[in-house]
Parts: sequence; C-alpha cells; structure tokens
Amino acid sequence: MDQFTDHGQADAEADADATPQPGHPDFPRSPALDMSRVSERGGIASHPPGNVYPIGSLTHDRSPGSQCMSCHQSLGPGLGLFDVAGTIFAANGVDAYPNATVKLLPVWAGPCGENDAREHCEDQPVGYYREEDVIVALETDARGNFYTTDLPAGVEPPFWPIVEAEDGLAPRAMRFPTSSGACNMCHGISTGIRIRFGE
Repeated sequence: MDQFTDHGQADAEADADATPQPGHPDFPRSPALDMSRVSERGGIASHPPGNVYPIGSLTHDRSPGSQCMSCHQSLGPGLGLFDVAGTIFAANGVDAYPNATVKLLPVWAGPCGENDAREHCEDQPVGYYREEDVIVALETDARGNFYTTDLPAGVEPPFWPIVEAEDGLAPRAMRFPTSSGACNMCHGISTGIRIRFGE
C-alpha cells in the first residue's frame, strides 16, 4: 500500500528525472561549448568557491575541488571538453594554492625510485625525472584549478603526475601513475583526499 507515500517528494524526483543531468545520453550539449581552454597563472576563468549550477530541480557544485569533468565532457554543460583537470590546495586543505605547475609524464618516464634500474635513473636521486619527457605542464590559476582541452594529438592516460611549486617547496609526485585525467575524482571534495602543498 502507498498510503504513506510523500507525493511532494515523488513529484520532485519525477521533475528531476525528467531533466537529463550531465552524463545522461539525452543531455543537450551545444557544439558552441566545445572550445579550447587551458588554465593559466593568475587567471580567474574557473569557478569560484560556492559556485553552483542548476539543471532542472538539481544543483551541481562547481567549487574548486569538485569533479570538473562531470560537466566539462561531451554530455555536460561545461565550457570546453577537458582532457585533464583538478585542483591544488594549500596545506590546510581549504584555501587554493595558485602557484603550482602540474607536469604529466608518460608512465615509462615517471620519477625515479630507490634502486631504480631504468636507464634515465642511473646515478640519479629519488624523484628525478627528465624535463624533456614532460608531455604537458599546466599552471594552476588563482583558484588553484588546472585544466586543459589541448593535449597533444594521440596523448591520453595513463600519466605520471608531478606537482611543482614556485615558492621553493619540494615537488610532489604520485607513487603510481593515474589512469584518468579527472584528478578531482580521487583528490577532490567528495573524497576528502586533496592535493596539498606546504604540509
């Protein structure tokens, strides 16, 4: 029996379901949104903290640390189809870190480990990598966000990310490569595991 059904809630859910959300095959994306976008130092083109975007009866958080590529994809409303995107935070995990550069290396050229037998690691310290192997270097903007729609042709994950700072802090590298360019999928608001500098 459905005598206890909250019809107001059911109506709201029906309204939400009637509006295709990002990722849904029926999401109506305009081709005009598909333009080149690359983050740059000092820029403010990305979304500020607290920014939300309504679609039907639902809202989508676009604050730094949210999953950028949930909207910046072929079935979403974001400006540009991002290949790589994420956010770098200060040590407190709340404030943006605007002075970082995210470098992506091919898996085979990742930073050297202890007793690393790879040729480029011979007689090199832990963490060493060759600058000439960097596929792309992305600057964080004033909100700590980095993103690009412009990876070189044929380049796709997996990558080995390294984050460097302009203010003398030691570089940080993942312990293993990433299979996705959607960095905030693992390092964002939803997981609480943020990329921080200055710890």
